[in-house]
Amino acid sequence: MSMQQRILGCIFGNIRPEIDLPLFANWYMDGHLKLDEMHTATVGLSDVPMLFADAARRQGIRTVVQLDSAV
Repeated sequence: MSMQQRILGCIFGNIRPEIDLPLFANWYMDGHLKLDEMHTATVGLSDVPMLFADAARRQGIRTVVQLDSAV
């Protein structure tokens, strides 16, 4: 308490959504933001427990969980 510390939260990772999200979209469309290379799998909601096992084995970079059943 003597160091006068505080906890400060942020929303959206401390970005300015109205400015930064269009910028990120433009970077992606121009090929400067390589999101496709980071996407490793798409799974259904029932496969979410498998993701924890993959994390323990350190497999996959980014997995998308599709909420409908048509995966």
